[in-house]
Amino acid sequence: MILEVKFKFRWFIPSWIVLAIFLKEVIGIESILYQIFLGMINGFLLDILGHKLKLWNYPRQPFFSRAYFLLVVPAWGIFGSQVNVIWNLTRKYFISWEWIYGVVFTTILLSLFLFILYELPNLYRKSWKYSVSMRKVAIGWIPLILYFRLSYKIFYLIISAL
Repeated sequence: MILEVKFKFRWFIPSWIVLAIFLKEVIGIESILYQIFLGMINGFLLDILGHKLKLWNYPRQPFFSRAYFLLVVPAWGIFGSQVNVIWNLTRKYFISWEWIYGVVFTTILLSLFLFILYELPNLYRKSWKYSVSMRKVAIGWIPLILYFRLSYKIFYLIISAL
């Protein structure tokens, strides 16, 4: 008898929250909550743009439906927090190069990691569908990562100034 283990993507978000709770000593719980909140706003804004330009859609959660706001928007919040938490940990513990080299390498590394983490299961689950080629999607992950990172840094500077 072969033991078969199936990856259940629905457990990914709760597992990230549990991991974030353990990381609160390193990162700070208020920082994680800001990142989730900001990720929800940023993801919603991106979905408005993507919907208007017809770049992607969610077949199971139509735009502006109840399911969309209960599943997709919180998932964007988790994604935004992942970008910033992994970025901070990577820059703190693994990449200590000068500014531009560290930013470029961290962006590429994080884009590749999160692209694999999200897009490979999506090939099977088809939770969202693109109207552009997968090559353009892969390239689009670089500005996606920078968008979430830069928006967090701007938000953090504004909150710090208050």
